[in-house]
Amino acid sequence: MLSLCEEHLGRSPLRSAGPLGAFETLADLTVNPRRRRALHEQVQWLAELAGRTTEASHDRARIARRLMEVREALEAGLALSARDESAGEGKA
Repeated sequence: MLSLCEEHLGRSPLRSAGPLGAFETLADLTVNPRRRRALHEQVQWLAELAGRTTEASHDRARIARRLMEVREALEAGLALSARDESAGEGKA
């Protein structure tokens, strides 16, 4: 996985929208909290890689904005999932 991301980010920061868009789509479709956390971890790896390999500040800023959008989508799902789990425990 990391080598694919390195390939995309290494060639052109503009291509990073593809993998980030895919993560955002997965975040929207994934309801399992463990899987959402795994996606969040992968996004963290992407952020670290982008920070090391993207030279232009305007490209880093664009990638940072997209990463923030993906993180927000993941965190919103985790919050909803935690709320649903705690509501379910009260019913048991």
